[in-house]
Amino acid sequence: MGDKNAGQVENGMAPPISQSVECKQMIQLRSYLDKIVDVLVAKMARNQFVQAMPEGVDKQLATSLHNRFCTVMRTKMCKIVEERINEYNTEYKLNEKIKELHQIIQNTPYSISHKAWRPSDRGTVESCVMAHDLTVLQEQNEGLTALVDAVKLETDDLLLELQG
Repeated sequence: MGDKNAGQVENGMAPPISQSVECKQMIQLRSYLDKIVDVLVAKMARNQFVQAMPEGVDKQLATSLHNRFCTVMRTKMCKIVEERINEYNTEYKLNEKIKELHQIIQNTPYSISHKAWRPSDRGTVESCVMAHDLTVLQEQNEGLTALVDAVKLETDDLLLELQG
């Protein structure tokens, strides 16, 4: 059976099983790259650009220009990714590289004696609760400190109004 597949590869025909695996791997690679493009466009789509505009600029115009910019960038990035995949596919035989990586992953031995970390039996719940209580109390303390500062400022402003 191995000789039959070797003969098909030599004749320029790949065995049907590896073709479907290659297709799945290429589809998976393209979906990962599309997700990366989506993340980049999402980061560009934040309203920081529009919020940073000076007061005199029409916000609606800036928003529409920014949205158009994001659309154009998505199209260009996808086109560049497709071009690079085709370039690498012809130049470096990307399918063969993916096959090699898949073989390396399959042939990598996994540790049988690995033991996952587990928390100790004593005092874990109490220490977790105390740690959580500490963060909650610190957040409440910060909120109260901010409130006291705001009240002090308001009091100072009222005193200045009364004196003036």
